[in-house]
Amino acid sequence: MSITVRAFALADEEAVIRLWHEAGLTRPWNDPRADIRRKLTVQPELFLVAVDQPVDGTAEAVVGTVMAGYDGHRGLGSVSPRARHRAPARHGVRAPARGHGVSEGAAHGAA
Repeated sequence: MSITVRAFALADEEAVIRLWHEAGLTRPWNDPRADIRRKLTVQPELFLVAVDQPVDGTAEAVVGTVMAGYDGHRGLGSVSPRARHRAPARHGVRAPARGHGVSEGAAHGAA
């Protein structure tokens, strides 16, 4: 297991939305795809994903997100419920987020 944090890529969209559903962050009246599209127009470098890159060569999995500095989602963070017990997942999203000006509490989000 190796957790890395990188900028969101369009290929991450379905995994991010699935994570947000699992973490209880979505609402019926708020389209997560529209949120992503809007965020990508304003400081897209502040939309980060934490990915678990298994050492066995299987596909990486999105286990956390941070969407900073954007329309009511300032510092919105999430960590996969399956990964919350793993320290790298809990802390892996926070440190890079702080480097982008997101406070510790905000980066913690739904974690």
